[in-house]
Amino acid sequence: MKILRNEIPVDTDDLPPAPVADPWLIRCWREVRGYTQAEMAKLMGWSVVAKDVNRIEGYALHIADKRVQMLASALDVTPEEIMSLPEDKAANAERYVQWVSDGRPDLTKWLVNKGV
Repeated sequence: MKILRNEIPVDTDDLPPAPVADPWLIRCWREVRGYTQAEMAKLMGWSVVAKDVNRIEGYALHIADKRVQMLASALDVTPEEIMSLPEDKAANAERYVQWVSDGRPDLTKWLVNKGV
């Protein structure tokens, strides 16, 4: 159970997991676009440096909802294309390694072929 700011009890155990920005997908799309982390930070338009992009891609920085749109816009994708369910993150990290070892083919086609 979780208590919200207005002190109304809400049973969060019954809620389905919400999609969140996925560091693996963000990194893949950044690489597909050919951006360095520094270039990505500059495209996002907020006071971010390459170190922050590195932290996002390294699962060390939570991405607020308002920044998901900024990330998606900088990558020229929809927010849904960089989001996944929290329980998918470990599998997605493994997918990144496989995508790289496959030679970084077209990401959209690769995801479809893998059934993602």
